[in-house]
Amino acid sequence: MVRNRLPKRELFVGKIMKKKTILAVGAHADDIEYYAGGTLLKMARDHQVFYVIATDGGLNGDRDLRKAEQSRASLRVGVKKTFFLNYPDLGLEDRKKKLHRSLLKIILDLRPNLVFSFDPENQFVPHADIHPDHRTISLVVSDLIFLYACLPAYIQKIGFKEPPLRAKPGGSRNRRKWVHGSI
Repeated sequence: MVRNRLPKRELFVGKIMKKKTILAVGAHADDIEYYAGGTLLKMARDHQVFYVIATDGGLNGDRDLRKAEQSRASLRVGVKKTFFLNYPDLGLEDRKKKLHRSLLKIILDLRPNLVFSFDPENQFVPHADIHPDHRTISLVVSDLIFLYACLPAYIQKIGFKEPPLRAKPGGSRNRRKWVHGSI
């Protein structure tokens, strides 16, 4: 009897992608672990994983405690660095331009191969995620990844000197794939 055998998940996550940079962007301190913690834990074994936490966690608790808890959780997952943007909870929608610029700087500095964030159209979650901070992050990240991957001239136009997609020797371009989904 012949059985169809699928490769082990570790082989899929670890062998196909050789030492990549992965960026996960969440609105609040526990969002990334809640939606993608297990996946990122496995990916951190073979790749560089970075987190961005947009809000300060001050609405429902102690800001310093939330930041300390997130830092410990990030270490447990194997995250190389966590960026805390410290915008106020429920305040991202009013600060879209600043958020856009902060995230773009991080994206251009890291040059990620894979980006995790919220689904802007709520297609891939079992419940409708209507939190305004999640919605704002999803839209800003989607816009930035599209611009980063497809429109390097725009990046230069808004004041960043180096285009994100540099030509490599031999004429090939460093292309990135954009996967639409949810963390």
